[in-house]
Amino acid sequence: MIEIKDLYKSYGDKAVLKGFSALFKDGGRYALMGKSGIGKTTLFRLILGLEQQDGGSMEFSGRTEPSFSVVFQEDRLFEKCDAITNICAATKGLSKNEAKEALRYIASDIDERIPCRSLSGGQKRRVAVIRALLHPSDIVIMDEPFSGLDKEARRLTAEFIDKRLQGRTLLISTHDREEAELLSCELMFLP
Repeated sequence: MIEIKDLYKSYGDKAVLKGFSALFKDGGRYALMGKSGIGKTTLFRLILGLEQQDGGSMEFSGRTEPSFSVVFQEDRLFEKCDAITNICAATKGLSKNEAKEALRYIASDIDERIPCRSLSGGQKRRVAVIRALLHPSDIVIMDEPFSGLDKEARRLTAEFIDKRLQGRTLLISTHDREEAELLSCELMFLP
């Protein structure tokens, strides 16, 4: 569980989060909604410990710090490597066969032998999603996971996320209510 109380974060004179509070329960699915620049990515960065808040508190329940799987706004792939290498790089002991099976499930249009720099934006996005879902974690954070995907790719990706989430807490950001509904997420609007 993540309990956030009166979270504040600013960059210089620009306040991004102003007293944000939320409770993310273990195993819950949440979609952060709001216009660009409202603080969705900043909130994720704070939860991940990549930035420090200016005020407020954030507490994780449980005996240990949670582990995370992440799809960032940028796909953050090794551009010179193929999709299978990218997927396997994030998870020690992940077999190439498991990576190939996942790739066939939501990205059968990807030639697994070509470097990721040659893939389209939507193809890269699906590789990033697969990589995050195959990595064991307590919490999965996905910043705009359906970015660049057509309707059928969104549907297959949502099915894969649903199948591979396996009870983990899910936090996504999106501008699209339909995307949140594909994953049965509780909507949370940032002011």
